[in-house]
Amino acid sequence: MKKVFHFGLLGVLVLLLLGCAGATEVNEVVVEVSEQGYLPAKVTVLVGKDAQLTLRNTGTEEHDLGILEIPVVSRGKGDPMAGMAGMSSEMATPLQLHIVAAPGAANSVDVTPTKVGKYEFRCQIAGHSEIGTLIVARSAE
Repeated sequence: MKKVFHFGLLGVLVLLLLGCAGATEVNEVVVEVSEQGYLPAKVTVLVGKDAQLTLRNTGTEEHDLGILEIPVVSRGKGDPMAGMAGMSSEMATPLQLHIVAAPGAANSVDVTPTKVGKYEFRCQIAGHSEIGTLIVARSAE
């Protein structure tokens, strides 16, 4: 009887641990950027789920990834705005999501998207033209 109880208790503990692990799961999305553009140019995250968006600069110049309007809850991590040497002076409206990465470096921001949709991201540095799309979906496709 004790063995059955212990195995049952062990099973319940395993299920609880698995449930907790799923609740804190973070979807990591890595976008590489260089003078040739973003790779991949289209990425997907899930609405209401924690996501870590990482910009990895494989180019020889500073690059960034900016989205003008996207409903998110930012959980902040590090300083995604570090750098900013070549920011365009024409940018009058602040970005709601912005990551900057120096050449050969990476930077991340933690967010939870709150609205399904397609959001264009682009490099905001003067003279750059890299463009991509962040898709916020209801479920993994």
